[in-house]
Amino acid sequence: MQAIINWFNKPYPFDGSWSRNFAQAAWAGLFVMLFLLVFKPFGTQIPAEYFWFYARVCFYFGLVTFGVLLLSALVMRALPGFFREEGWCIWKEILSSLAIISLIGYGNLIFAHFFYGQPLTGQVVWFWQKATFLIGLFPVLFMAYTKQHLLQKKFSAAAESLNVKIESHQPPAGPPAGTGPAITLSGDNQNETFSLPAGQILYLEAADNYVRVFYQQENSTGSTLLRSTLKNMEAQLSGHPQFFRCHRTFLVNLDRVVHVSGNAQGYKLHLEGCEITIPVSRSLNEEVNRRIK
Repeated sequence: MQAIINWFNKPYPFDGSWSRNFAQAAWAGLFVMLFLLVFKPFGTQIPAEYFWFYARVCFYFGLVTFGVLLLSALVMRALPGFFREEGWCIWKEILSSLAIISLIGYGNLIFAHFFYGQPLTGQVVWFWQKATFLIGLFPVLFMAYTKQHLLQKKFSAAAESLNVKIESHQPPAGPPAGTGPAITLSGDNQNETFSLPAGQILYLEAADNYVRVFYQQENSTGSTLLRSTLKNMEAQLSGHPQFFRCHRTFLVNLDRVVHVSGNAQGYKLHLEGCEITIPVSRSLNEEVNRRIK
């Protein structure tokens, strides 16, 4: 039982990009149309002379699936506090997918009511929910398991390759903590500056209209807050190639990376003297592979 709970809590990728959502909606709509057309489920009997009429109906139901998925994507984009990759896991992916399947069932019901005169009774509602779940449930569970397994395997193996490179360059490349040229970071407020050796900086994290700079001080980790954007900090550090913006909210000192782990969401960077792990955007995985030597 605990193994099942652990599996449901495993990290799962969440891609909120509009292009990916549109493509997924299009493929799902096409799948529904072809499934209905080829397999004719639920005892459907179509005389040959009505084939094109039935094909048109299948197209319409595929269009309903496409439309509901696009609307669901808009809702997700409107609620970024919940629908975001940080904290996204398998049970959230499956639960949200089941909710969307239910919405597609109601979409099918409304379409059948207005275009084919089906009554809005409890029995009809149950029929469309059951029919939609019978078609959509297995693909959702199969895709969740397969995608998580393949991505976990892919990124774990890639992370191990990076760790071999990191371990072959011990001590880490670049100046050790407390040495190297001093870096001065400037905030937007007047006379707001912060200076310290480059080797002491661990990472920078965006925090609304501020950036928090984390650094190593003796045997502990300290931080300071500057009123600025991460983009501005990235520009100020552009002359120091060891600093890399690996995520929309993180800019990391690659010289302090001592280990890389991988899960279905991608790479996680482990820094020397730092307890938290830094996520890497999947679109930047190849860049991380290139920069870590």
